[in-house]
Amino acid sequence: MKCIKFEKPKEELYLTLSVILQENIENNNDAINKIINIQKNLINNNEVIKDANKLQSRLQNLKNKIIYQYPKGRLHFSVINFLTFKLVNHKSFKNRADNIKKQKYFKDIKKIVKSIKPKIKEVDSRIKRIYAPKRIGSSLALNLYIDNFDWFKNLEKIKEKIKKEFLSNSIPNNEVEIKAYPEDIYEYFAINIFRFINKNEQFFYKLDNIYEKIKKENKKLRNNPISFKIKKFTLVISDPYLANKDYEIKC
Repeated sequence: MKCIKFEKPKEELYLTLSVILQENIENNNDAINKIINIQKNLINNNEVIKDANKLQSRLQNLKNKIIYQYPKGRLHFSVINFLTFKLVNHKSFKNRADNIKKQKYFKDIKKIVKSIKPKIKEVDSRIKRIYAPKRIGSSLALNLYIDNFDWFKNLEKIKEKIKKEFLSNSIPNNEVEIKAYPEDIYEYFAINIFRFINKNEQFFYKLDNIYEKIKKENKKLRNNPISFKIKKFTLVISDPYLANKDYEIKC
């Protein structure tokens, strides 16, 4: 029996350079609608949470499973990770985020990001598949491909520059990494469209015909990828689900 494995909530905070899809394809409603239709075609029942605020509330006192569908305004992918912070629990996120924003290194990072953002050129992208291993674990994600070797090569140079800037400003740089896959080859980014969360990480759940539905959607994507141009890169402070308020950092 093919099942989905749920994960315990991740108690972490991330500082990343990310792409918020809606901010990049606001003039291409067709692309957004295609992603929403994929979500609807895969899982469409009354158990699904489709609101970031409701997810936050449920995570504060988790008692049973959560199937979270990313709302269109929260669909995103991380391009470069800067820092990761462990949290005591999900309730501590806001206080930790507020404290981080007061630190000197946070102001330094904002300056660094402001200086490098113009060097990341706009680029064409295509969503070509839903990633589906033999056993789905913790999430379902779209794979967004960038078939541009020079763009990734430039991004690698930018990453190295950021690491040097961090070092010169006494900011830990061991977590600065490009969030593309496969690691060190760089072909695609992952856009989570569903997350599967439960108090017990060994919880397994059967969704009717989910693998057959993925296969059908992947056939559509092979024949007609979802294409759009990436233009805007955003400094983000977020929980693992980008469900928090005030995630965008102006710089």
